[in-house]
Amino acid sequence: MKRPIYENFNNLEDFYQIFFEGNPAIILLINPKTGQIVDANRSACSFYNYTREEILDKNISKINALSDEEIFKEMKKAELEERSYFNFVHKLGDGSIREVQVYSNPLDIKGEKLLYSVIFDITEENIIKQQEEKYRTLFENTGTATFVVQSDTTIAMANREAERLTGYSKAEIEGKMKFTELIAYKEELEEMLAYHYQRKLNKEDVSNKYEFHLMDKYENIKNVLCQTEIISKTNQSIVSLADITEEKSLKKRLESNELKEEFFSNISHDLKSPLNLILSSVQVLNMYCKNNLAKNNIKKINSYTHMIKQNSYRLLKLVNDLVDLTKIDSNSYNIKLENHNIVEVISLIAQSTKGYIENQDRLFNFNRRTEHKMIACDPFSIERVILNLISNAIKFTNKDDQISVTIDSKDNEVLISVKDTGIGMNETEQKRIFNRFEQVEEGILSGRNILGSGVGLSLIKSLVDLHQGRIEVKSEYGKGSEFIIYIPDRRVKQENNSYANYDNIGVAEKLNVEFADIYSYPILE
Repeated sequence: MKRPIYENFNNLEDFYQIFFEGNPAIILLINPKTGQIVDANRSACSFYNYTREEILDKNISKINALSDEEIFKEMKKAELEERSYFNFVHKLGDGSIREVQVYSNPLDIKGEKLLYSVIFDITEENIIKQQEEKYRTLFENTGTATFVVQSDTTIAMANREAERLTGYSKAEIEGKMKFTELIAYKEELEEMLAYHYQRKLNKEDVSNKYEFHLMDKYENIKNVLCQTEIISKTNQSIVSLADITEEKSLKKRLESNELKEEFFSNISHDLKSPLNLILSSVQVLNMYCKNNLAKNNIKKINSYTHMIKQNSYRLLKLVNDLVDLTKIDSNSYNIKLENHNIVEVISLIAQSTKGYIENQDRLFNFNRRTEHKMIACDPFSIERVILNLISNAIKFTNKDDQISVTIDSKDNEVLISVKDTGIGMNETEQKRIFNRFEQVEEGILSGRNILGSGVGLSLIKSLVDLHQGRIEVKSEYGKGSEFIIYIPDRRVKQENNSYANYDNIGVAEKLNVEFADIYSYPILE
């Protein structure tokens, strides 16, 4: 049987003085049956801000913030030695609240079982823990890779984002790795060390932000933006790193796109100017020959001037296509979406091309399966798409083949079809037909005199994409092809309608350009 602790002393008074009254710890003796405070030492009276008489007159329920039922449940656990450690909130005599840890064990004094409770005030400790937790949460959720770095560049702390950026775990970083080990290039390391030396001398004279290249665990090089702050009254710094690799890459691509756009804009001007001059000169030459030369000579000269014109238009088409593709790639192509009757737009284009198609000994048919449909579109871009498809249809059809243009509306979309009964394409050709710079295989051309840059269908697909539409091809080798354009049935808000009077003025010149690859095509004067 366990002997009571006080039996090891000469008398109970010695025990009381040493372990209770003179103990600097806060101690209460509590009757577990009633909750009455039986005794309290000087430290307890001081802590709870009561006189000895006042505190001995109180039940523990007046001090403990728990309900009576919860208090007695906890005291029972202590009495039966099921548990000795507790966290409570205690109320002091001045009304303030303190968080406490209580170590409570049963003690048999003269046959009476009491709870010997030692109380520790952990209010400040908990506040510090809460602050530490708050700062650690902030540290972990800065959104950037963040390090606490010692004066010798040893990394004391690193957050999860730092793990992600560097590829190293916290166990590999904290206390084991120097920050300088992350810097990829020696010259940048030297610059950083010089920078930190200047910051220590006078941080106001030096920016706290700079860029360098970081090498991660897997030897990947990353562009990072570094921001540092010296922690006052310590030998530590907070270092934040933001991965700007994608941003740098995007900036380079944008600069490259700008350069390409500027280059193609310049080359477009440089090519179009002499081409226009050549075309103008040919017109003047034709007029001169018509008035001053014999008919036999005029016919011969006309054949040469026709060739000059056709090749000039072909070069003009190539320049236009390349410049527009470059603008689309750099997101600088201006498409003007406004509400138009798409049926009327397609009808005007069909009427303009009907005569030229029939002059090529092809049959032409225009089908309108809806009479009126207002949608958001750029009619000049649509015109360019349809002319390009009709041009292709002429190239890849034979005499007496049929070319048809159809417009329909269904399922919240407008469908525009350009169909022919020409030579068609195999499945391989259909899969790559919209790829840039792809051209039909020579075997399929069957000796046809067809030239092209391989950018036409790629360009019209991009123009359709800008309308949030799509284009697909259906074809069977030897039976013909059908290109179907789907444009969403939607409208845009607009204050004015600059295209309201779209009447394809100047279509003859556009046909000369778009049909320039067809060498049997007659130049329109």
